[in-house]
Amino acid sequence: QVDQRMSITVSQEEIGVGLVFYYLSKVDDDSPLPDDPSEKEAQDGWDFFKQITDSSGGMSLSTFQNQLRRAIKKILQQTNFSGTIANALSTRLVPVFTAAEDLPTKIEKAMPKVVEKLLDAVPTLALAIFRFFDIDSSGSISKEELIACVKIGKSAFDLSKPQTAGNKINKVLIFRTILTSFFRIFDENQNGTIEAPELSSIFSSWIVTFFNLLTDIVILVEDALKGDEIKQNGIDVFLKLQSVTTSENGEINIEETLKKASDSMPDEEQIQEAFIALSTQLSAVSPSQIVPDLEGRKSTVGNKTKALVDALRQKVQNGKISRDMCIGEVLPVFCDIVELFLTEDVTKSSSEAALAKINDFLVRSTPVTTGISAELLADTSRQLISHLSKFLRERGGLNQIIKTVLDLIDVNNDQTLSKDEVENLGNALAPFIEDGFAGTGVKGRLINVIKAYLRFLDADSSGSISPDEVQIFVGKVVEFIFAYILLSIYMLKEAVVAVFTPLTKILLDLKAQLVGGSPSSLSELDLVCLIALASMERSSPAATGDAA
Repeated sequence: QVDQRMSITVSQEEIGVGLVFYYLSKVDDDSPLPDDPSEKEAQDGWDFFKQITDSSGGMSLSTFQNQLRRAIKKILQQTNFSGTIANALSTRLVPVFTAAEDLPTKIEKAMPKVVEKLLDAVPTLALAIFRFFDIDSSGSISKEELIACVKIGKSAFDLSKPQTAGNKINKVLIFRTILTSFFRIFDENQNGTIEAPELSSIFSSWIVTFFNLLTDIVILVEDALKGDEIKQNGIDVFLKLQSVTTSENGEINIEETLKKASDSMPDEEQIQEAFIALSTQLSAVSPSQIVPDLEGRKSTVGNKTKALVDALRQKVQNGKISRDMCIGEVLPVFCDIVELFLTEDVTKSSSEAALAKINDFLVRSTPVTTGISAELLADTSRQLISHLSKFLRERGGLNQIIKTVLDLIDVNNDQTLSKDEVENLGNALAPFIEDGFAGTGVKGRLINVIKAYLRFLDADSSGSISPDEVQIFVGKVVEFIFAYILLSIYMLKEAVVAVFTPLTKILLDLKAQLVGGSPSSLSELDLVCLIALASMERSSPAATGDAA
């Protein structure tokens, strides 16, 4: 029972863990562990195992991964996973794509690809399970290890049964066996302790696998929605715009639409009052407490945006500018704007109050002495900022979203920007880079903005908008929405991966304050003591301290 790693030697750590569990077993129950698997159970398991073993008589990691992939695929087929997920996605997306009556069928057709993406994630899962079975860390699962793990599984199953006089079990010793096996999953170098890099490495690989899978599914869903659904939604948008005004041939006339909009607007004084009221409401909920000098940063955003538009105007003087040249101009400005709000003073301001509350709770309610170190938290912020900055600048994290924005600006869809298109962009952004809607002439500026946005739909510059032009524009908007969703997923993945190592250091430091031991690693004894501490009844902070 003490030699959990079957090394034929007993370490000080194993003796410590064994003694703690022995003590707890006396407190909990003095009955023995459940019986080993019967000879027939063991033989049946081994007969199955032999079918999937390699020539060495054991099962290698690659064989295990392949077998697990086959098993999961079979389960997904038997449970109609594709149909279930397709219906779930359709339920969420139909309100957006209202006319897509065959949407469930289209998504279900894409589901085999989704299943393949799920199965691509199996190796990461298989590695953790393999370590659970590979007791001696030899890189192969033997018959003896299989029987030992069958025993663990049987014991875990027995824990769920109601106890009777005939099946008394020692829950503590069963838990100890399971705990040791799970500990082996994270102890990559099998030295008996889990260091911060090991925790970070394993969890990061799981996180990356999950986010990659999520990304693939979003892309597959986007592909399934392209085509008839977007066309039908384009028609719906056109019909709504058509109710404003149309020309004789059934198209939307831009000038007539603008005249009708101008006639229906209130006078300038009322418009100004409305914008002042809106500005007041926005100021009341602005994140100025989190973002120091918010107004200054917003002003910088306006200046950078204006400089970008002026640079594009300058570039286009001699003719059209290419898509690549546009990306070269836009990307640094986008990165600058994002990094304006991705700074240490912002993260510090947003985390200080939360850190004080967390530490106050920890010191009052647990044996923690000082709480989370401000320096460790600052290190986490620095890692996050550095990692995201590299993702944006060096790895082109914003490229796809910029391409979809340029698609919206490229009215005639010729993969370049013309002088008129750049000028139209400047008109559309005018409220954000100049004086907004303050001062006189606000009604005229508002009409100019509406005109600029309507011209984004007028692909042939005819002054009228046709149903086909609306459909093309709606398709561009859908691509932008999905690019934004993917960017959010990428950013979240990068953020989680970036902070995991410093967060692990924070958790290990708290562990050392709680139960002692090294602040840079986690041993089985540490884990046992943490679980024991968490399970104690704490009537007061003093009692908690004494128990620790």
